[in-house]
Amino acid sequence: MSVSPTAVNATPNSGIVIGDSHLLPRQAVFRTRDLDQAREHMCSVFAENSLTYLPRQRLLDFRHREAKLGSIALNSLYWGAGVMVTAPVVPDFYLLQFTLAGECEVWQGTHHNVLPARSVAIINPGQGFRKAWMPKARQLMLRIDKRLVEREFRAWTGGGEGGGIEFEMPPVDDVTKVGTLALYVRMICDDLRNEASYLSRPLVADRVASGLVALLLSSMPNNKQRAIEAASQPAAPFFVRRVEQFIEEHARDTIALAD
Repeated sequence: MSVSPTAVNATPNSGIVIGDSHLLPRQAVFRTRDLDQAREHMCSVFAENSLTYLPRQRLLDFRHREAKLGSIALNSLYWGAGVMVTAPVVPDFYLLQFTLAGECEVWQGTHHNVLPARSVAIINPGQGFRKAWMPKARQLMLRIDKRLVEREFRAWTGGGEGGGIEFEMPPVDDVTKVGTLALYVRMICDDLRNEASYLSRPLVADRVASGLVALLLSSMPNNKQRAIEAASQPAAPFFVRRVEQFIEEHARDTIALAD
């Protein structure tokens, strides 16, 4: 396995910008130069993982800030040095990643993707992954509870099973292509800077989190896209849309009227 040795710097752009090193300034920062301490911290925040340096990398400067929004956690992450994070499994959450500066590479299953600055990508639950952080890379990572995504999908489509929602692995190469989602995330980060923010109130946080997931399901390509698009059409009632969805998902099977 080889990874590119240098980071790709973010370029100035008049489009959408999520933020920089000053994201979430009111949240406590965890900072360490010790690799073992960084690994233990990542295990407590995300999931069990192993952590190693990339070749010729030793000068760690790990920094992490976290803000909670109901079933969503926003994480500002910076490693300084190049590191490889290996997680055996992502148990019950999605990881939505905005690369703010530098570059990362992700391997999950048979997929390998490069995440340059200004790209947006997502890691699905249920599998392990490896992620190489290039030196100076910086990301905003949203940990989104799987149950919240399923709840919003069921509410949107009028019932049925929301399980098995998988987003496509290739990243969206420009944050402007998911404009409303990116602007919504930026609005949340901006509001969290304010001492008078109401996002700490459970009812407000839940509504804002629901809106974020609705934008996620609309913006990022996934295997339930047809059901979501059909639910947006008011002409057919939800039970008709469920029949259409069932037929599409079993197009290669023999379907009887009883089915």
